Amino acid sequence: MARPPALPGGGADRIAYAVQHPGRTDPATVDALADLLASQRRLDDVLGAAAVIPAVRANLDLVTRLAGEAHDVLRGRLVDQAAQWAQFAGWLGIAVGDHDWSRHWLGQALEWSVEGGRDALVGTVLSFRADLAGQSGDVGTLLGVTRAALTRQGMSPGQIAYDHYQLSRAYALTGDRAAAASMAAAADERALAALEYGGEVPPWDYYRDRAFFDLESGTTRAALAQHEKAVELLTTGLDGLDEDSASADWTGTYVGHLAGAQLMIGAREDAAGSIERVRSIAARNRSARLSALVRTLSASMDS
Repeated sequence: MARPPALPGGGADRIAYAVQHPGRTDPATVDALADLLASQRRLDDVLGAAAVIPAVRANLDLVTRLAGEAHDVLRGRLVDQAAQWAQFAGWLGIAVGDHDWSRHWLGQALEWSVEGGRDALVGTVLSFRADLAGQSGDVGTLLGVTRAALTRQGMSPGQIAYDHYQLSRAYALTGDRAAAASMAAAADERALAALEYGGEVPPWDYYRDRAFFDLESGTTRAALAQHEKAVELLTTGLDGLDEDSASADWTGTYVGHLAGAQLMIGAREDAAGSIERVRSIAARNRSARLSALVRTLSASMDS
């Protein structure tokens, strides 16, 4: 089940050849690596981060080797591709709660994306690094690095909208309610602009659709203690997910936010159902992080 779809144009054969002959990489091999990364991203949505990490680990070894041995005109494309693989690995670490793994690969992604001149990817990596800091309780870094991400040029409208939501939640954690509310309103405007944007978006931004922004807006309203609005937005966002994403481990995080908001408005029966959904997603994805979230929510139910 974890085998990725067949790659176009003999891509699998090209990657296999690159494993044996890393010094003979050609543009078609770089294209094959990009196709493989796209398939791994979708497998993450379907099977969960824990299921794809072993394959991603092997592919990281390959792209690191290819980038390290490239000294000609192809190096720029290889470094760009390696940066995208490293950014994806950083996300997987966040998803499974392996902060050391995530910190390492986000650091490597930052190095490669700076070399490759991909300012949009630099901004995305900084945003993920800020999120990692927030999950570790480092609110100062969450705030400061999210601000830094927003200074990058060429970021996609979807990334900009997301970072405004993240910055709003950071302000809420510092107790600056006015700044948090102002930033949340700006984030909603940016999300609408992203949904109306008809231009090209980077491949790592594929999932930022209306459902995603409803989920982000709902999570932010929960941070602002606007719990009824949070329940409405989170429910709408979860209902809008495609079938493949409905049981992804990142979806479980949003269901957990929904359960917390339901508890805050006294909808205990609904909250119990949401907690059970998180429990099911945690088991399906073998997620220790979501299992810990279930324990925290269950303790809140019992208090």
